[in-house]
Parts: sequence; C-alpha cells; structure tokens
Amino acid sequence: MIAHASKLSERVQLLVSNNRQHIIKTNRDPLALAYWTIVFEHHNGILTLLRNGNPTSAYSLLRVLEEAFLKLFLVMFGTEKQLRSISNGEYNTDFVAVGKQIDEKMGVEPMVGPRFKGRIGMLHGLTHNGPEQVMKQLSKQTREVGPTYSDKEIRALVQETMPVVFMAGAFMTEFLNLPVENATALQMFDEYVELQLQSLNIDDTITKIETASRAAGQ
Repeated sequence: MIAHASKLSERVQLLVSNNRQHIIKTNRDPLALAYWTIVFEHHNGILTLLRNGNPTSAYSLLRVLEEAFLKLFLVMFGTEKQLRSISNGEYNTDFVAVGKQIDEKMGVEPMVGPRFKGRIGMLHGLTHNGPEQVMKQLSKQTREVGPTYSDKEIRALVQETMPVVFMAGAFMTEFLNLPVENATALQMFDEYVELQLQSLNIDDTITKIETASRAAGQ
C-alpha cells in the first residue's frame, strides 16, 4: 500500500511539476506553487518514514501535511485578507473554517469542516507529544517501551493522506487552468476511492469467513 501510494502521489505531483514552465499570472501563483511543493514533500516524508519503520514520526507529520494543504487552498481560493495574512506569516490555521470553505468550493454537503472539528485535538497531540503519541509507545501486553502501531493503523495513515494529495491536485490544476491535468487528477481520485471500496469489501468478506470458521470450530 505504501509503494502504491508513493507512485500515485508522484503522478499527481507531476501533473504540475513535470519540468513545466509556469507563467506567473497573479500574486497568488508563487505562494501556491510553494505550498504545492510543501504538501508533496510532507507526504513523501510520511510514506518514507512508514517504509523505514518510523510510524511515530510519520503520524506527527499528519497535522503539518493537512495544514499545508489548507494554506494551499486559501492561497488559491481564499479571501484577500487570508492571503495577506499567510503572506505576512500572521495566519493561524482555522481548520474548521477552512474546511467549510472547501465544502463550499466543492458544492457538497458539510463534510471537510465537520471532519476537522472532531480531530483538531488529536492532530495536535500527534504532533506535539500529546497522549495520542505517548500512549502508542507503551505496550499493555508486554510492558515494553516502543512504537505499538499496528499494520491496520499504518494502513489507516496512508489512507488518511491520499485524499489530501488528490484534492490538492484537483484544486491546483483548476487554479492554474490546466483542464487536461485537472480531469486526470479527478479520474485518479475516483479510481482510488473505488479501489479502497473494493478492499473494504474484501476485508469484510475475510472477516465474515474467519468468524464463521471460528464458530464452526466451537
């Protein structure tokens, strides 16, 4: 899953970054391109850390990845006041408010905003040594100290980051008026969601088979 996510992330990044000479059309363009590179560097960092067996550090980057994406969105589509605040280094990210702006931009029912509302504390704890991070270093079973992240939690982190990558790709290609690349980003997102749904169905089937097998054995 990590290898597949890396390939997809690179493909999305190259929709904008493949030796393309960008013509600066507005005062938003340079900052947007800067945050675009930050988003993908953070994402690559998370996947690299997971690949090398460092889940604690990988999880600590989740907040900064999502914050970089939110600032990228505001630089492209936020108000002039928000743009000035980010440019001057004075902006404190309001996850819920920006999530609401994203929902409005996509024209969907409240989804991103409410999702952030219940996760801000968790994201902060994972980045700043809160209980969400510390308790994952203590094993209740063996009483040993060290990362106790399960394979399921590793997969969950990868799945958590991919929508950020695809939304960044869709928004950035729209902002830069790259219709072909925008269609590609949206298609890739749809295909990824479909693949995840298929995986969930397979996992559910396996769980049912295992449950039935255990019941038969009893």
